[in-house]
Amino acid sequence: MLPENRKTDGCFFNFEGPKNITISRLKELLQGPFLSLAKEHRVGLTYLERMKIPRTALDRSVQFLSGGNQQKVIVARWLFSQARLLIMDEPTQGIDIGAKLEVYKVINELTASGISILFITSDFPELLAMSDRVAVVRDGRILEVTPSDQLSEFQLIGMASGAGASEAVERTATEE
Repeated sequence: MLPENRKTDGCFFNFEGPKNITISRLKELLQGPFLSLAKEHRVGLTYLERMKIPRTALDRSVQFLSGGNQQKVIVARWLFSQARLLIMDEPTQGIDIGAKLEVYKVINELTASGISILFITSDFPELLAMSDRVAVVRDGRILEVTPSDQLSEFQLIGMASGAGASEAVERTATEE
């Protein structure tokens, strides 16, 4: 899971980039009964390069990285974990447009490789652009699931405010 608040729930700020990445699958770094720091460094470098995170993250705490690069470190962690389902809660919140584009690119690569993503966002244009299906959830219940290519931003706003998709579509048609 990529949590909404990477600062309190996502990063280990006292760790460098490689340690933040490899923490998800330490067994992969074992050499006999010991953790191989050289292997951790190599894996970390591979993922830093893949995610276009500055090499300074190799030996500096992630607290010194930008918010976008911190977010990319968390994405790299879950890529290294080989998870088949990622839950991304507001993955582009508070990051610059360049980092957003990098995150979108990674999301598209992940889905193309067969990894499922549960994308949670309050950014409706982003939701419609990045999703196959949109589920409206309220009070812990899924109210409606609709293919994203059948929704406009206006309809999505209507659904989120309590109108069903068909009701939002009818309102749109009568208003035009």
